[in-house]
Amino acid sequence: MTAQDRSSSDPAGNRATATGSWRNRRLWIVVACLTIGATLAIALRVPVLAGLGKLTLAAVGLSLVGWLVVAGLRRLLWRVGRRLLLSYLLIGVVPVPIALCIGFVGSYLLAGFFLSHLVRVSLAELGLEARVTATSAATALAARQSSAVPFSGYAVALYRDGTRIEGDSRAPERWPDWLERETDLLQDTRSVSAVPVLAVLPDGTHTIAAASASGSAGAVAILDGELETVLRERTRVWVELLAGGRDEPGGATVSVGDNRWVLQPIRRTRIGRDIESFFAESGLGTGLLVRGLDSYGRGHDMTTGSAPADRLSATLFAPLRVVTDLLFSSAVELDTLAWLSFIVPAFLLLDVYVAAAIVAAVMIFGLTRAVNLLSSATAQVQEGDFSVRIPVRRHDQLGALHDSFNAMAENLQGLVAQAASQELLHKELQIAQDLQKSLLPDAGLIDSESVEIATFFEPSAAIGGDYFDLFHLGAERRRLVVVVADVAGHGIAAGLRMAMVKAALDTLVREGKPPEEILESLDGLVRAGRADTRFVTATLAVIDLCTGKVELTNAGHPPTYRLRQGSQVEEVVLPSTPLGALGRRYARKLLHLEPGDVLVWVSDGFIEACDESDESFGYERVVGALGGDCLSATSVRDRLIEAVRGYTGVSELSDDRTLVALRYIGPPAPLRPAIHGTKAAAPIGRAMK
Repeated sequence: MTAQDRSSSDPAGNRATATGSWRNRRLWIVVACLTIGATLAIALRVPVLAGLGKLTLAAVGLSLVGWLVVAGLRRLLWRVGRRLLLSYLLIGVVPVPIALCIGFVGSYLLAGFFLSHLVRVSLAELGLEARVTATSAATALAARQSSAVPFSGYAVALYRDGTRIEGDSRAPERWPDWLERETDLLQDTRSVSAVPVLAVLPDGTHTIAAASASGSAGAVAILDGELETVLRERTRVWVELLAGGRDEPGGATVSVGDNRWVLQPIRRTRIGRDIESFFAESGLGTGLLVRGLDSYGRGHDMTTGSAPADRLSATLFAPLRVVTDLLFSSAVELDTLAWLSFIVPAFLLLDVYVAAAIVAAVMIFGLTRAVNLLSSATAQVQEGDFSVRIPVRRHDQLGALHDSFNAMAENLQGLVAQAASQELLHKELQIAQDLQKSLLPDAGLIDSESVEIATFFEPSAAIGGDYFDLFHLGAERRRLVVVVADVAGHGIAAGLRMAMVKAALDTLVREGKPPEEILESLDGLVRAGRADTRFVTATLAVIDLCTGKVELTNAGHPPTYRLRQGSQVEEVVLPSTPLGALGRRYARKLLHLEPGDVLVWVSDGFIEACDESDESFGYERVVGALGGDCLSATSVRDRLIEAVRGYTGVSELSDDRTLVALRYIGPPAPLRPAIHGTKAAAPIGRAMK
């Protein structure tokens, strides 16, 4: 049949196309009227109308832009190859520079924190030296011995009976009780990076001081020198200290909670020259400087002990080489081992990434070519050319799919030819039967760590009308879809109609349609353009493997049976209409599975199985046969099959028999991703009869 013949024989399709075109024209007419009206309102400059017109134009413009974006994406991503390529770019290429950027920024910040830690450790060492110096001097004075400064770079002031008798004039005349308390408190702190006591000298500069008393004698140790200079020499880090009162105009302030840091862009030129001179003395350049910020608390007035409102902040600079020299050992063996432990995994990671990129490119090219061949062949079959065949060069699932397509096309070609020979007809039917059996799901592929599934399929003729299917939804594979359907009757007509229902169901499930909408679409498909419409009963279950929640939707199919622990059998009856029947009433129910529960779906071939006296097996016997321990899905399936066969004896089947038993084990471990992340649903097993 040509395309023209099919068009003339499908007036309903023509009417649908014409209706869709008229709706599109009406939509564009409405948009044009709104645009013209809004433009006129703006041109008339009526205050209220002009405002409404601008809003209307903005809404129309945004809608058109959104429509263009959606249409462009649909057109761009229509081909599977483009979707695979885009997915690979988003998953395998784009994250690499982002990860490198994040790693660089994180390393830079960690290097700044490392500089802050170095300076804090040096401050703690200075504080310890000041405490030891003050303690030594106070002990020597109490013993009336000559005191010696154990550490160079500290000035000492001596006190007796609370009055300074000699020493550094920067120390107060009277004994600073506050400094003694702060020194004792700091001595109890065990942190290696605790900031020592910061004292503010009369000239406003900050220094490190400590006080210790021994009887009536006491000593105050003060750092002899500029604190910034001492820290720079000890840490090889440029330290720029700044109190709140020394802010210069134009300085930038960074505040986090009670901490406050001050940056001084105006002094950048002078600081830059000083930094270059400082690091030039050590043979280091200033090409890539690591910057850090820190805050050391409030300093105390040397005489009164009062603390000003502003904190002492620090801006730290150091070349990257200083950080690496301090982080890595100076021993050549250890340094080489450290770099090897970094370079070798990085090289291996690069090799893995390159290999993955090559594999991804090969897979994208191979999948795209396979899908294009299948799409082209399907289009030719749709045009009526059943002689089309796909050259099979793959030895994987796609190759098997090509083989299946070729076998189905060959079967259809034989059916259209209507061979006169009964032997040839028998062979064609045998081919179709073998093809149908080859599509039965493998239990090993269906079962997972969350559920155990057992199935049974027994047609009453060469080609049956029953069908069941199982899908994992989403890339996380956390939801499982179970479909069981039955076309009235059996034979070639029922099998082809069920194949049509199966193909439509695959598409609708992959598009993420809700269950009721899927059944409504299948109902329309069953009715469309056919005078000899056959009823189709179906039940659709969506199971959340993580929570055990089951969304059950039924269209005239026999009840679903739920087996609980303790040999309890619950018959879930959902009165509804079959697909293609009068009315579209579909029943829906939510269930919650507990670990160990078993769900059983059967076709009416089990219920209507008759014995020699033509009495059906019936629903009650089904419930009785299912009762018992829920040891496994296989045991439940075998129990029902044996009961039916024992009841009917060796009589021929009057209808197809299909059974799906699912035992819920419990929530799964973290689900592995699908093999190809672009597919919305990955079928794990399917059977149609």
